[in-house]
Amino acid sequence: MKINKNQITLFFCFSLLALLNSISAFSIEKAKAIELTDKIIEEGKMLYNTEITSWNGTEAFLASYNGDKSKVGGYFSYYSKDKNQFLNVYYNNDKKSPKIIFTTRFSNESNSNDTDKNAVNTSNIKKENVEREMTDYEKQLFIIRQKTLDLFPTDTIFKHYDQTNLNIIPMVYEGTKKVYVITIAKIDGVVVMGNDYELIFDANNNITSKKRLHSDILPVDIGNDKNRGITYHTHIKSSGELITVTDVAILLLSAKGAGWLQHYTLSGEWVTMWDVTNEKFTIKSKVEFDRENGR
Repeated sequence: MKINKNQITLFFCFSLLALLNSISAFSIEKAKAIELTDKIIEEGKMLYNTEITSWNGTEAFLASYNGDKSKVGGYFSYYSKDKNQFLNVYYNNDKKSPKIIFTTRFSNESNSNDTDKNAVNTSNIKKENVEREMTDYEKQLFIIRQKTLDLFPTDTIFKHYDQTNLNIIPMVYEGTKKVYVITIAKIDGVVVMGNDYELIFDANNNITSKKRLHSDILPVDIGNDKNRGITYHTHIKSSGELITVTDVAILLLSAKGAGWLQHYTLSGEWVTMWDVTNEKFTIKSKVEFDRENGR
């Protein structure tokens, strides 16, 4: 059969239209992935700020607390929007009527003109070595933290590994009560990705969902070379296609100190890169990533 010029032109037009539709669909899909990633990063930064508040607050507590440390029950940190402060509080071991025994406040007033206004300002510190009642908000955080801690001995969702600690981080984010659990290595030279969890609570502090965010523990050895450069970890289907809130927090906590330049989170469809120096996340489709890297 002979194909005339008009048929060739029509075929070309249809092919071009199909290509444009494909590109348009991909762009919409990528735009959605970027939007979701931005939201994950925003929450991850709050998780990071909460945890770095705990790290610095613990240093202040150990250096300045003048009470009996054997009666300490635990600690948690949170952001007070009204006061524009991050607070770390230690409480006693009276589970029925716990009281705050030491408070560290990090005022964010000098951060008011910063791009990230909610970034914790660890240089502006105030310590309160006094016992006081918990506020209503603190009671809510205490309850969901304690309920999570009570699960550790018996709930098989939680995995425990030698030379690591499970850190419990209670928070209320965009009106939802939740607890994140992350794994911190006890030994130097290792950054732990994975073995992390998310628990959601209802208004009455009952657990409505428990989820393991990564299927396994993913230790990344930082090695002896402080400029080793590029590291990565992978997500299988159960971990989701995008970076997790806990991934963001761990990278902010550890990547720079580990001497990394870039860290990649690889999944079946997407690749998220954390540029440590410029503190910027970039997401690309696996197709884009492979094409740019000659695969």
